[in-house]
Amino acid sequence: MKCVVSSTLGCAIGPGQRLKLTEAQIATRLHALTVLDNDAGVVEPSMPITFKRGEILNLPGKFDDLSSYLKSVLEPVAKVPAKDDADAATKAKLAADRKTATDAVAATKAKLAAATDPADIAMATDDLASAEHALANLKA
Repeated sequence: MKCVVSSTLGCAIGPGQRLKLTEAQIATRLHALTVLDNDAGVVEPSMPITFKRGEILNLPGKFDDLSSYLKSVLEPVAKVPAKDDADAATKAKLAADRKTATDAVAATKAKLAAATDPADIAMATDDLASAEHALANLKA
């Protein structure tokens, strides 16, 4: 299971704990590792090794089975949505924001058309300018 180091103090892994690391992580700590499977990146520390906050570790088993220390300094990595899914969600939000801004412009134009008092006209004119500016920013 993939975990990210969440503690500001980092994380220490002791001898005997198998884990899967990237080539870069192995290269930096090679002096303190026994490489069990070079192709898969499976290693076992021969002495304590440390990881900085934000580093990703791949540990065997489930998060709940880890020691209380490891659970306090690591967090399971949530699945990152696929790029296409993220793009679709972003496009859907942008479309919804554009519709809201378009509706606001239409409502403000109606408010301006119905206004008779000079103060109401001035306020509606300002509101219309703001709504149109917001809509223009979303279309850019």
